[in-house]
Amino acid sequence: MRRPLVLTMIAPLAAMLLLVGCDDASTAPSDLFQLALSPPTVAAGATSGGTVTLRSRMPHPVRVDLSSSDAVASVPQSILVPAGTAVAEFTVRTRLVAADTVARITASAGDQQEEIALHVIAPMPGNQSFLR
Repeated sequence: MRRPLVLTMIAPLAAMLLLVGCDDASTAPSDLFQLALSPPTVAAGATSGGTVTLRSRMPHPVRVDLSSSDAVASVPQSILVPAGTAVAEFTVRTRLVAADTVARITASAGDQQEEIALHVIAPMPGNQSFLR
């Protein structure tokens, strides 16, 4: 019995797509992860938690590069989603600002790039408890 040609070609192609660019810390193929911040609005000097969630667990580690559009928010240069897991977390640290500022946090892996806004709220004059 002959196998249909379509199935014969799809299986090797799928295997090739999974292996392209794979090494000890390969990057994720397109549309494979989501980026989130919690909370998305913070007081200046506070932190926000970032989460990268893969759409499925990978058999190898996945490196995700991070950046911030504004120096008011700092992120690690990259994070690693360990093999067999789907989530990696990171911390966004903010600095004091004179005016409310929006920093765009970007995560990229492979040919996918996700961006999310972090709103950093400046302290109100005379409210010293805000800075603690």
